[in-house]
Amino acid sequence: MMRKAFTLIELMLVIVIIGIMAAFFMPGFGKTLTRAKASDAMANLSLICGANAIYKSKHGFNIAPTGTVTGVGAINSLLGLDLMPNGLTYSCASGSCTAVATNISTSVNLNQGLTTTNPACLSGSTYCP
Repeated sequence: MMRKAFTLIELMLVIVIIGIMAAFFMPGFGKTLTRAKASDAMANLSLICGANAIYKSKHGFNIAPTGTVTGVGAINSLLGLDLMPNGLTYSCASGSCTAVATNISTSVNLNQGLTTTNPACLSGSTYCP
């Protein structure tokens, strides 16, 4: 009785084909992740801008009127939000908040409110929605 099995050549051929397919799809996967981070940054900055408007109506000034608030934890506690960093670094100064990651730099002007041009991308990022 003979056993049916794959030969070494057949297994190597399948591994080579999978490697070639992965080489085609990996660059697109990286771009998709960058676009997703940019969209997440824009959504979070829009939430920060809206929450800052409420904060400003209660206190009479933006968050961090004289210094800088850095980190999602500090921004969350000041504005009563529950944002997740998702690989982005957030900081807010007197009139703006910024989200930064590799290939992404996005900012919102807290004094303008939400408009079609605010939040606006900085540094000509190609991954700004």
